Amino acid sequence: MAKRKGRQEIVSVNILKNSLEYFYKNGEWIKIPDVGMNMGNQSRFVKKRPYDSQYSWEGNRACFEVKLIKEKEFYFSDVKDHQVENLSKALKSGANCYIVINKFVPNEIDRFYFIDIDDFMHWQETSHKNKLTDLDLDYNYHVAFKLDAYSVKIKEKRFKVINLEKTYIV
Repeated sequence: MAKRKGRQEIVSVNILKNSLEYFYKNGEWIKIPDVGMNMGNQSRFVKKRPYDSQYSWEGNRACFEVKLIKEKEFYFSDVKDHQVENLSKALKSGANCYIVINKFVPNEIDRFYFIDIDDFMHWQETSHKNKLTDLDLDYNYHVAFKLDAYSVKIKEKRFKVINLEKTYIV
């Protein structure tokens, strides 16, 4: 099996987890596991994971689908239909729901874009393109938060976190 090079999406998920636990203390993080890892696509009964994770804090809940981009473009098709549907259902049940895009360029940028699921669906439906560029992510009003990751020291360990201090994510 070929070894993967560079950052993997799980690192972005962990940065989000660390950030939520750092800024919204005493919450509950739930990483929804990948289903059917042992069966592959050969089983017709494999249920798809609704989204990556959720975080509950003081009676509030937020759901996230995290995507990592290493290029200058993000394709709408990177977010699967069932993920959009499940985030939309969670939104209707009262959760805050986001597509989180982590733009990672080694030694340059580690930026997280939070797009509310309703805004994402509207953007996807009204866009004449099938992708988002750097300029779209940096300057479009559909992006709720554009936050850079930085390093903090917690109990003698260093972690990367996103500054969620003045946000209403959860």
